[in-house]
Amino acid sequence: MTLRDLFEDFETAERGLPSAPARSPEPASAPTDEDVRSEGFEAGYASGWEDGERSMAERHGRVSAEFERTIRDLGFTYHEALEQLQVQYVRLIEGFLEALFPAAVPELILETVRHEMSERSAGLADGSMNIVAAPGMVGLLERLVAEHFPDQITVTEESSLAENQAFIRLGETELMVDFETLVTRMREQLAALGSENRDLAVNE
Repeated sequence: MTLRDLFEDFETAERGLPSAPARSPEPASAPTDEDVRSEGFEAGYASGWEDGERSMAERHGRVSAEFERTIRDLGFTYHEALEQLQVQYVRLIEGFLEALFPAAVPELILETVRHEMSERSAGLADGSMNIVAAPGMVGLLERLVAEHFPDQITVTEESSLAENQAFIRLGETELMVDFETLVTRMREQLAALGSENRDLAVNE
C-alpha cells in the first residue's frame, strides 16, 4: 500500500476525474492455535502460582499455630511439674521435721556431748558432765547416756526448756544446744516457700 492509496488524489479531482477509492486497512489476522495454547498456558501458570502461594501461606499459618500451641503446652507442663516437685519437697521436709527430727534430737545432743568430751577428755572426771533437758527428752537421754556414758554423765530435767533445747554443763561452763530455734526457722522457710508456690500458681 502506498501513500497515494491512502490520500485523495487532488490532481485527479481537479481534472474532473473520479479519484481512486481509498483502501480500507487490512483486518487483523485471527489468532493461531499456537497463540491460543500459549495464552492458555500463561493463564494456567499464573493461576497455579497464585494457588500455590495461597496454599503455602495457609500451611505456614497452620504450622505456626501448632508450634505456638506446642510451646504453650510445654511451658505449662514444665511449670506444673516444677510446682508439683516443690510441693513434694515441702511435704518431705515437713514430714522430716514433724516425725523424724524430734526423735533424732537426743542423738544430736549426744553427738555434741561426744565432741565436748573429746575436747576436754584430759580433765574430765566421772559425773562431772550434766545434761539439762526438757521433760519429754529426759527418758530417752537417760537410756542413751546409760548405753554410751554410764558413769560420766548425768541427766537433769528442766521444765522451762522447750522440747528441742538442752544445756550441757561441764563444771562452770554451760553449752546451749538449741535445736528448737533451728526447727522454727526451717518451718518458717517452708511456709514461705509454700506461699510463694501458691502465688506463682495463681499468677500463671
